[in-house]
Amino acid sequence: MQGIAFGTIPALLRKNPWAVSKGESDENERLLNYSEVPFQIKWLLCLVVERQGPVQQLRSRESKLVILLFFSGCVLLSFSSNVVDMLMLEPPALSSLVPLVGALAGLTALADILMDGWGVERLPPAHASLCQSVGLELGFLSANAVFFHLKDPASMDLLSTLFQLAGALSLAIAGCLYLRIPGPANRPAPAPQEQGFLRQVFGVLVQNTRMQLFLILMLGLNLINGHLDFQNQRYDALGLTPEKLALWNIWAVPVSFCTAGLLGTSIWPAHRLRSLYLGLVILNFVSIWHLGACQAAKSEMLEAGSLYWAFVGMQLVRKLVSDSIFVIEVAIINSFAAVHPLIAGSMISVLASASNFFGSLPEQWMPMSIDCLGLEWTIVAHTALGLVAVLLLVPCIGSGISMPADVNGYWGY
Repeated sequence: MQGIAFGTIPALLRKNPWAVSKGESDENERLLNYSEVPFQIKWLLCLVVERQGPVQQLRSRESKLVILLFFSGCVLLSFSSNVVDMLMLEPPALSSLVPLVGALAGLTALADILMDGWGVERLPPAHASLCQSVGLELGFLSANAVFFHLKDPASMDLLSTLFQLAGALSLAIAGCLYLRIPGPANRPAPAPQEQGFLRQVFGVLVQNTRMQLFLILMLGLNLINGHLDFQNQRYDALGLTPEKLALWNIWAVPVSFCTAGLLGTSIWPAHRLRSLYLGLVILNFVSIWHLGACQAAKSEMLEAGSLYWAFVGMQLVRKLVSDSIFVIEVAIINSFAAVHPLIAGSMISVLASASNFFGSLPEQWMPMSIDCLGLEWTIVAHTALGLVAVLLLVPCIGSGISMPADVNGYWGY
């Protein structure tokens, strides 16, 4: 569902002929970003999903996941016949599209909270983050790379099929998970619920300097990628569309698993995270040159020439680096939570919610910045600010603060 909501639908919206001809693509992108609000308020949603209700059968995370997956499947199947019209209307039906994507994002955010708490209870933080990365990668692969590889460039009928398949899969997983839930006789007694667990999370946050610095730096680090959707719109207009990258993205997935596993599972890898972000900084400056060269080049060069292969190479490198960064950052968040197992799920939700919120902020002011400075100088300004956060990563998090190791050995660097 994340692949559909945050990858496939935005990519298809950028292709709307009316929006392209009227120059409304940037504004549509900004409005669609409001559908990410559920991920930004996960710390509030955890109040709902982590609370133990009066119904005994709904107190386990598995039971709640069954309900969420069932509703997700129903939403996907219900809108499978309408989503194409929403995207292709002139202008596109954003008044319907944003709530739909927001509903999918909300259901996914609730499931994320449950899965985060579930994973941190059963796996070391680095392994939990790697498993989460693999699951998300496979989902995005199916919803994006495979979809665009099979899609007819002149038609969007396959999108309805994607919604139907995703809905059926969601219902099937819900059914399988329901069958695995222990019966009343075998169901363990629920653990007593901590009162005011959200207050406890913020209490830990106030006392933990390293956690505070990590969140502050995340705001700066997310500036580095804030321009990508708007830059991709320019590439789409030149014919460098997701369809041309789909097959390469499919082949890159095994490599992505290997690089994410090698780079992302070391203990507190602040130095490694800094190196990866420095790689993104370099890619940003290279992409400024490349986009300008593509806009000045003949169409033949963009079909199979050096500029096309440079585009493919840059996109694949960015994907591999970003996947590794995701694993490391999730491992760091899981490490914070692992020290406080009773509120681990809520702590992950709060930290992940803050990270998602910081990641979406640049996309809100980006259209205005592009109008004032142009895309190139906007990328330069945001990358320069992000570079400051990159250079502060190790001094502030890696070795600048004394932090005792927890009993499981999750801390250290």
